[in-house]
Formats: sequence, structure tokens, C-alpha cells
Amino acid sequence: MKEIPLSTGGVTQVSDEDYMYLSQFTWQQYNGTPVHTRIARRTVTMRYMVAQRMGLNFEGKILKNTDHNSLNNQRDNLRIATYSQSGADRGLPKNNTSGYKGVSRRGKSWMAFIGVKGKNIYLGIFGDAIQAHAAYCEAAEYHFGEFARAS
Repeated sequence: MKEIPLSTGGVTQVSDEDYMYLSQFTWQQYNGTPVHTRIARRTVTMRYMVAQRMGLNFEGKILKNTDHNSLNNQRDNLRIATYSQSGADRGLPKNNTSGYKGVSRRGKSWMAFIGVKGKNIYLGIFGDAIQAHAAYCEAAEYHFGEFARAS
């Protein structure tokens, strides 16, 4: 693993075999956006450039950082996901008030739900948020497998 400095401060991590090629470009990141550069008036992200060098075919799909850290662009930290898998892999929404993904307050009880292929699936009403979250986690594992993300 090697590090490439960013023009906006900080560093990004890359695999040894990509270091020489990637270090010829000026890389930047703003407010958590993926690490990117401009080539021929096009913005190109580092992770997509690494995937192309690896020979991955990700047409019609999304390339994700497995550890959710866009500064870690090592080959073993990249994976291809469908749009549905990418949605499942999202973190806790900013407007969440329960503190748990897939859980909301319903009167004095807690309701659990999960979104699958554009549909909300009702998982039940529970006595506390922890029980509701456990139901969400079980459903997420069933529907999304390795892309399930509890928080």
C-alpha cells in the first residue's frame, strides 16, 4: 500500500501496482466526495480508474469502497454493486431520529421497515427500538447479503 497526496490536503491509499500510474495525476477531494481528477475536461474518480486497470466490467453498475472510505482506493477495497445493492449499502439517513436504520417511532411503539427493489416492506411493530432494529437487520441480511448495512 502506498499513499498519494491530494491537492486539497490529506492523502489517498492505493495498491502498489497502481501507484506509479495514478501518481502522475493531480487528485482532489471536497467534502467527502470521491477522490477525483480532470482528464480531457472530464471528471474521473480514482476508484473507476483503478477498476479499469484491473479489467473489471462495471457497465451499468456502481463501484463501491467496501469500507465506505473514499480515501482507500486499494484494489482489495473495491467491489461492484447494482444500484439496489448500493442503496442497501447506504448508511443511516441524516433525518433519522430513532438512531437505527429502518426504524421509526409509532406512538409509544417502534415500527421496522425495509426498502427492497423500490418497495417498502413492513416488518412489524415492536416494544422498543432495539427489537425493531433486530428485525431490520435480519431482513437486510436476507435481502441484501454481503451488502446489508445496519447503520
